[in-house]
Amino acid sequence: MKHCDLSVGDWIIIENCYAYILAVHDIFYETFHTEVQENSSLKGDYVYSLIVYRIYCTTKGKKINRKPAYFTHGVENYRNLAPDEKNFISQLLKSNSDEFNNWKAGSVLPSEYEHIDLPVLSSTPKSAMNRFKKAIKQLTSPYTFNDLLKVCNDIKSIDWKHINEVDDNYISFDMYFTIGNHQGNSILFDKIKKIDYTDSEEDNMTLESFFTFETAFLSLARFIKEYDAIYPSEKNTVLLEQLKKIWSGLFHQNWKESPLAFDFFTHAPKIQYYSYELAKDTVLEFLKRNVQELDCQRLVDFLCEEDKKKKVYKKVYELLKGM
Repeated sequence: MKHCDLSVGDWIIIENCYAYILAVHDIFYETFHTEVQENSSLKGDYVYSLIVYRIYCTTKGKKINRKPAYFTHGVENYRNLAPDEKNFISQLLKSNSDEFNNWKAGSVLPSEYEHIDLPVLSSTPKSAMNRFKKAIKQLTSPYTFNDLLKVCNDIKSIDWKHINEVDDNYISFDMYFTIGNHQGNSILFDKIKKIDYTDSEEDNMTLESFFTFETAFLSLARFIKEYDAIYPSEKNTVLLEQLKKIWSGLFHQNWKESPLAFDFFTHAPKIQYYSYELAKDTVLEFLKRNVQELDCQRLVDFLCEEDKKKKVYKKVYELLKGM
């Protein structure tokens, strides 16, 4: 059942500003979702909505030049307009109709992506990845996930029945789409990027997969940037500035001027390779211990929910692994 009551053309109040709804993209369960892999009856069911908005002006009418942003319906703190606010924005647009139309026409919708991991069973992951790269050259943009399955039908070594259920050998990639671009209940994807593979034998022969406590701290900063792209807030910007100072203290081991750097250093395990679980727990516990000073309860709650829908920290971990 859908829970989104916003439509394109609606106005909301967010960050004490008037924001215009540019797109509403309802996401439905598709074949690549883990939940569908576990229970195929979920396919086609509504999951959530991506709401693209762009701030136009403050509640006092001062114009603000900011790119469109988006949020998952029900998470961001916004409210509908009161009668006097509706009248205010209506009067403002009447006197600036051409300017508003140009502003709206120049609003570029943001993009999102779905991360995919595919088990490789009967060949080397590198070989499967190369065949995959050749197959997707047949795709024309935009395309659905079913279109991708069709062009890859002959690659028997890839296990499409256990998407995102991987162990040692698998290929991975990101499918990017413009928010609002869909065909019925299916996302219309624009391109595939970050195609890679993981081979357990190769990993055992190299020392490429380092993920130290320093990387864990950097993953926190990257996670906040990814989080801010979904739920933009000035609080996130402030927190990132705090992390820059903490990183300086951590890098130079300047504990006197940066107690939080010492806190992270003290509690983070000093090992060469962090698993995903250890990296996430290290980051989460640091945020919990300093939740008041960093004003980060929203991030603690997000991570504690296991990030089931978007797997933001998982994406960050995979990105930084091996650096």
